[in-house]
Amino acid sequence: MDIDEYVIHECDRTMEIFIRYKELMLDKHQNVCVLSYEQMASDFPTWLETLLSYCELNITTTLKNKLIAENEQSRPVREDIQSHVRQGKAGDYMNKLKPETIRYLDEKFSPVLDAFGYK
Repeated sequence: MDIDEYVIHECDRTMEIFIRYKELMLDKHQNVCVLSYEQMASDFPTWLETLLSYCELNITTTLKNKLIAENEQSRPVREDIQSHVRQGKAGDYMNKLKPETIRYLDEKFSPVLDAFGYK
């Protein structure tokens, strides 16, 4: 199975998981903070600040800078598919999936993508 066939094969199961997250978190609780992996991977300082603010946590500038530095150090420079910690570039799926697969997934997942802040 190639990657396009695999994601299409798995999309119904994945959709069920996202629907469950939506029902249990977003539909039942009005004050849920939704932050994406893409935000964390592409702009960790802003993601961290948003999380700390939402949780009403005040940490020292020293600790904040340490967390930011540790995040930067843990990010691989290049992709290693054998590694647990991956490169994690937002939008990298566009380089790996066919355009028709992306369109199919966007349409299929649009109800939950909107709910989790993906437009």
